[in-house]
Amino acid sequence: MRSLLLILGLLIPASALTDPCASHTVLDQAWRNINCGFLECLIGLICDDHLQQGWYRFNSSGGWKIPEIVIPLSNCSSWSTGWLNGRHPTVLEGEVTRTVCFNWFEDCCYKTQEIKIKNCSSFFVYELKPAPFCPAVYCTDTTTGTVSDQEQLTTEISTAETTAQKVTETSDTQYQWVKVLITSETEIENEEAKKIAMQKLQEMVNKQAGQGMDLVLEEGYCSAVDISDSERS
Repeated sequence: MRSLLLILGLLIPASALTDPCASHTVLDQAWRNINCGFLECLIGLICDDHLQQGWYRFNSSGGWKIPEIVIPLSNCSSWSTGWLNGRHPTVLEGEVTRTVCFNWFEDCCYKTQEIKIKNCSSFFVYELKPAPFCPAVYCTDTTTGTVSDQEQLTTEISTAETTAQKVTETSDTQYQWVKVLITSETEIENEEAKKIAMQKLQEMVNKQAGQGMDLVLEEGYCSAVDISDSERS
């Protein structure tokens, strides 16, 4: 079996390295949906008190955004339901600070948590913090938003994509070196190995970012290595 150690120098916009639209954690948890009673989708109450502060994206059949309306108690697989007291930002507004209210009996905003939100064109990312008490969770919904909101979003997506292209052409860039070990039972040419690695890396970046981010191969070379040696390093 032949192994190639491929070293790639990728040219990436510096701003993309810290953009929460490209760097975030995906929460694929359908039980957060507003229609999930506290015992319907899971056995037992859930609480977000252990949720680490950071940027997150909701992406599941249960929803992709925090609802902008008060959610009744004992939904979202918990007791206290977290909803957004305000509207989601447009693309051009960038990062904004909003308040999440947690419903508790007769007080729909019993406890609050300030979070940040960014509109990434086709999805939203949230800088979430742990729930202020238990049992409480951030809810998700798939139906919030009006037709006019969607029309406005579509217009802003086109503007944002044009602007992003201009920024990419003029912004500073920096190198990110990536080592890829390719093993093949048959002989494989160096150029073919680069092509395969670039394709896989591009797929990984697109999946993580949720949108197209073209990688540029600035420099690359291959060298044959022994698999046992690579595992020891």
